[in-house]
Amino acid sequence: MREILDYVNPEDLRPAFTNIHRQLQRQKVLETYKYLDAYIFSIDGTGHFSSNNVSCEDCCSKKLRNGETQYYHQLLAAVMVHPDQKNVFPLFPEAITRQDGVRGTAQRRRRCHRDLHHRPRYH
Repeated sequence: MREILDYVNPEDLRPAFTNIHRQLQRQKVLETYKYLDAYIFSIDGTGHFSSNNVSCEDCCSKKLRNGETQYYHQLLAAVMVHPDQKNVFPLFPEAITRQDGVRGTAQRRRRCHRDLHHRPRYH
């Protein structure tokens, strides 16, 4: 499975998310998810790769207590929620990557949270 998915550019999946959200907007489904004139999003970060030997230019890294470097990838995932609705609508997940001049996981997460502000242009 990994040999197949390694060649898929995640950005190629974005149009599927965009098209679904466009259809939900056209059908006024998203209007039913407004709560106090705003949308509510549940956001979480998750790891999906970790290695002490394999890395790429986008890998985040951290020094372990034993002196080794651990390389990892994380995603910031968000879903649109409503207290009275039982369904949620996922947004396209954003990779948390190593950024020039940005150190530490907390700073990368803060940057991703700021990037979520620009989500409407995608959905």
